[in-house]
Amino acid sequence: MQVTASNLIGVDLITGQTIEGEGHVIVTAFSLHRAINQMNPTARCIMHTHQPYVASLNCLQDPRLLMVHQESCSFYGKIAYDSIYNGVSDNEEEGKRLAQVLQDKEILFQSNHGVTAAGSTVAYTFGQLYYLERACMYQMMAMKTGRQLKEIPTDIVMKTKENGDRYDWEIFFDAMKRMLLAKGSRFDC
Repeated sequence: MQVTASNLIGVDLITGQTIEGEGHVIVTAFSLHRAINQMNPTARCIMHTHQPYVASLNCLQDPRLLMVHQESCSFYGKIAYDSIYNGVSDNEEEGKRLAQVLQDKEILFQSNHGVTAAGSTVAYTFGQLYYLERACMYQMMAMKTGRQLKEIPTDIVMKTKENGDRYDWEIFFDAMKRMLLAKGSRFDC
């Protein structure tokens, strides 16, 4: 399904009923998004995806994103890992459990599943998911060689992360929209 401005709905966080737009609430999305938003009110935008490299990493016994590439450094200290797969998150308790695992982190790796990102804006949250997929891709490709991974020293990781924390996500998001429009893709947000 393509997400567009016209198919977004507003949902009452108490009742779970649609209050804006047309459509019904997807229970799995509502249970997780509501729980995260209630636990962390600064999470104004919550996105959940099944990107191939992140999802593949989540299929491993140890799904940790290692600090082996420049892109990885941006996520130092931002990722929470859920090691339990309980099937589809279709109830309030599972949403609360996942929100508790995430706590104040921005990224939730969900075992045998996908990833959830929580951020302050759409641009920031989208950017985090975009670069997270790249970081996971580099790690998975390096792991495929069977050779030992070379981790970046923590002091360099921190320095690189600080530099990345100053990134202007609105400029990145606008550039991505322009790229998609130039290719003739529909992008309504």
